[in-house]
Amino acid sequence: VGSIAVGLKSGDSKEDKYSSGIVYTPGTHERKTPLSKLYKYSSETGWEEFLEKDPELPRLAKNVRVARNGRWAVWRIDKTDLWTSADRGELAMVSLTQPEARAREVTHGAGSLGDYEPSPSASFLAYTANYVNDSKSAPASCTHRLLYVTQVTDVTNAPLDFPVSAPGQLVADFGWVEGLPSTLWWTIQNGFQSTTFVRTLGSSPGCTLQLAVPCTTWVMAYQANGSSYIYGSDTMERTPSLVAVDTVTGEVVGELPLPYDVAADTLVTTELEWDVWPDHRCHGMLYQRRRPEDDVVVPGPLVVSLHGGPCEGIRPVNKVGIYSRYRDVLEQGYQVLVPATSGTLGFGDSWSRAIIGRVGQRDVDEVASGSQYVLRETHADRVSLVGSSYGAYVSSPADCRRLRAYTRNISL
Repeated sequence: VGSIAVGLKSGDSKEDKYSSGIVYTPGTHERKTPLSKLYKYSSETGWEEFLEKDPELPRLAKNVRVARNGRWAVWRIDKTDLWTSADRGELAMVSLTQPEARAREVTHGAGSLGDYEPSPSASFLAYTANYVNDSKSAPASCTHRLLYVTQVTDVTNAPLDFPVSAPGQLVADFGWVEGLPSTLWWTIQNGFQSTTFVRTLGSSPGCTLQLAVPCTTWVMAYQANGSSYIYGSDTMERTPSLVAVDTVTGEVVGELPLPYDVAADTLVTTELEWDVWPDHRCHGMLYQRRRPEDDVVVPGPLVVSLHGGPCEGIRPVNKVGIYSRYRDVLEQGYQVLVPATSGTLGFGDSWSRAIIGRVGQRDVDEVASGSQYVLRETHADRVSLVGSSYGAYVSSPADCRRLRAYTRNISL
């Protein structure tokens, strides 16, 4: 079995003149036209229609992924026409070795659905979802997704799901270890720090291994002769490097430094916490730059960088990524505050859900109080609020509350 694609035929040409014909883009499509069909490709026959008029292939089916042995395919079904931060969806799959095979659902009521990936052995499927199906989108978008694994040794029967991560954790990334049949790795972002775990499927939960340094690349590989996991790592404290980690202890046994912009070494990061109201505190990160000539930090005007969402994690959380994003303002002498306002993922479900019903109120107070806190502590006299999407929305009322005298607002 070769590549698999979702083929789309046109709906009403009066509605969309660009959607006519069949789209042969393996695995993805953006034109969610009616009558989705699954096509199979081989070098002998070319493209052939494999599955049609199946209830698990509605017009919002997309993003097909195929098991490496070519025996089954899985795809996503969007549950809404328009994008929402809840990102609701379901997964469906079909056997590619049975001529009269019909598709079946993998998930039912998955709520907010994230990424999904078949294992190298084709025996498992890993995916992230939160199974929150409230009639409103806020609970689903404000609840962390768990990492689940489905056993798919028999694609004709109902899957056997079990969670790998814990509720309230932000699964920043996950994948299968290359070179092993069914070993899963995943990275949890806890606030501004990341931790990576590895688990071989079929083993007990107690066999989950925590690695000494997090994986910050999309790929992890197994080195048989050295009994180690190989991957890239880059944090606020560590420069980018290719590391080898022992598969038993999780400790680093080898390291190869990677090239990077050494200007990032001038970055100074400080985790902050400030009072908003009585019994209400907020966290944030302050980024500053040491002057290369004398290694001294001179706090300048403040830039407050507001993330979108409102339910998103803080990105990036590695030194090189942070410096690359804020380099222009840091090198001009500014300092940057990134507040983890209510709704921010990575601080537990209670914090991410705290924004429900308080949009533009609770988070605005957190931004205003955090800005004032940094201004007092660093003796700065100016602050600029910068945000895109939801961050732009927050910056406008925050500009008007308690910061008007010395605020500049940049909304994107």
